[in-house]
Amino acid sequence: MFRTKILQFTCLLLVFSSAIFAKENKKIIICGVCKDIEKAIPVTTASIDELKGRFEDYRIVIYENNSQDKTKELLKAWGAKDPKILIISEDVSPKKLRTMTRTHKCPRTEMIARARNIVLEEIMKSRYDDFPYVIMADLDMNSWDTEGIVATINNITYEWDAVCANGSYDRYAFRNEEYPLGAELLGKKYWSHVYDFDLHLSTEGEWKRVYSAFGGLAVYKRDAIKGCRYEGVVTPQLETLMEKWIEEGRLS
Repeated sequence: MFRTKILQFTCLLLVFSSAIFAKENKKIIICGVCKDIEKAIPVTTASIDELKGRFEDYRIVIYENNSQDKTKELLKAWGAKDPKILIISEDVSPKKLRTMTRTHKCPRTEMIARARNIVLEEIMKSRYDDFPYVIMADLDMNSWDTEGIVATINNITYEWDAVCANGSYDRYAFRNEEYPLGAELLGKKYWSHVYDFDLHLSTEGEWKRVYSAFGGLAVYKRDAIKGCRYEGVVTPQLETLMEKWIEEGRLS
């Protein structure tokens, strides 16, 4: 979840059919964070290689830490073939990680947020200023819909800051006007289905406006996420926003 700015997110199933394979006159940054994804690396790297070839220019920034399989070695070998690929790799002890988090623990949400912030800090450096689009993706997916991603970036029908894949499995990240709360505020009530909802987003028709989503992959306009950071826990800003919504009767 981002904080600091309110972004205009839309949610879309990235499935398009197209026979056009021309190179796009656009520049992109492809990003991801990972740990222990050895089995997925062949498909992931092939998907990224296919996608990067569709654009005028690209940069790739991937962060990995503490993998116990061959993830480090495979990523470094792949990155060594292309100077436009940056692999950031760390081995950090749990004790040290605890000192780097807000809660001084190592919950998965904070670990992912920390990793993505390392990527954000890198891609916000001035050397990336000519790259207006950022793709943040899970790196253990079965395949990437290259045509859907390209069509999303080229879409001129909607005004958007971020477009998130309609991945129905990723309810944890989904928030919209009707369902604005999640596990970060509801805790056990969320997981015990007190706040359960029947999420069916159509794959047809208009894009859906949401507060938050992910679905395995999201495309961001880089200018829209300047000054933003990921947070894996409830922040004072989020608490203030929820209090405001309660006062306005939006959560009654």
